[in-house]
Amino acid sequence: MLVHINGELETQIRDETTTNIVISDNRNRHNFAVTLYADAVYSVRIQLDCSRQYDSDLRQADCNFAHHVNVWIDLNDDGQFDASENRVYHQSSVNTEISGDMHDLQIFIPIIDDTTTKAGQHRMRLSVIRSEAYRRQCGNTDHVETREYTVKIIPRKICRDFSRLTYCSPGNFICSTGSSAIFSVQLSGEQNSMIHDEMTRCSSINNYEDRSHLAVKLFDNKIYRLQIQLYCVNIKDYENPHRQEPLLVGTNCNLAQNLDVWVDLNNDGSFDESTERFSYNDQHYDDNMKGYYDLSIAIPEIDEENSVNKPHKMRIILSRDEQSRQPCNNADYGEARDYTVHILRKSYY
Repeated sequence: MLVHINGELETQIRDETTTNIVISDNRNRHNFAVTLYADAVYSVRIQLDCSRQYDSDLRQADCNFAHHVNVWIDLNDDGQFDASENRVYHQSSVNTEISGDMHDLQIFIPIIDDTTTKAGQHRMRLSVIRSEAYRRQCGNTDHVETREYTVKIIPRKICRDFSRLTYCSPGNFICSTGSSAIFSVQLSGEQNSMIHDEMTRCSSINNYEDRSHLAVKLFDNKIYRLQIQLYCVNIKDYENPHRQEPLLVGTNCNLAQNLDVWVDLNNDGSFDESTERFSYNDQHYDDNMKGYYDLSIAIPEIDEENSVNKPHKMRIILSRDEQSRQPCNNADYGEARDYTVHILRKSYY
């Protein structure tokens, strides 16, 4: 089995150790280490050498069944691999005569909070087992392989200096039982950067959250996909207006909301309606009363007015009324959040 991970600071894991035992193969490879930034996405390539693992008459049948591959990182160093520490964000597989059974995974490293995710070295466990489809058809679970490596998580050094700019207040948004709120914000960028925010908030006083510490790098002259998921909220013991405990509910909730995004592209401290506003181009709902919004964020070509490689503020506004579809001074049911975007000149990379 080949395991390949490219990291930061010229580090990588490239493990070409073959699998010699079909029934079970557990290997600790802690001497293989890679350095990864927090709040970033990385690719993991795993190639199974079916020609060495199986007899020729079983080889073709086995490789046509996808294996189940998982990656965990003990982010809080408690000696256990919890469900929340499963790092697989996206997975795809390729099966050809040349590559064998190859799996490409994307793993997400969360921000360092010194509680659930700590800086420093951690154990990373990779497991390969029979897929569910294979077990249902063949009733065979004979292949289990586990390997452990070392991952060092470090903070990304990104300048986020908005001190010279004074931005307008998004206004006074409020949240109440039966209204909608933001469940997750996701924007994949360049150089392994990503905003992956699953913070939930519902306040009846000021439903605004400054999330500027979450940043993503984007190339100029390129379109990106921003995905935002909404959910219906119910507040327990709502007599306390400061209590923030959103729960999923399935009734009496209207998910049809306005969702708008602004990016201060020229860093003038304001959000221009004609050139810096982005609206959703697709939305749908599921049976669990969740709403999904897809927005296209078109980053223009960098010119003398747009600052290159500097932080830009991105503001997200969730509102119910049409008159509240503006970046500043609103009064409505909804939510407001700010994030950070770094724009890079694509021709430099």
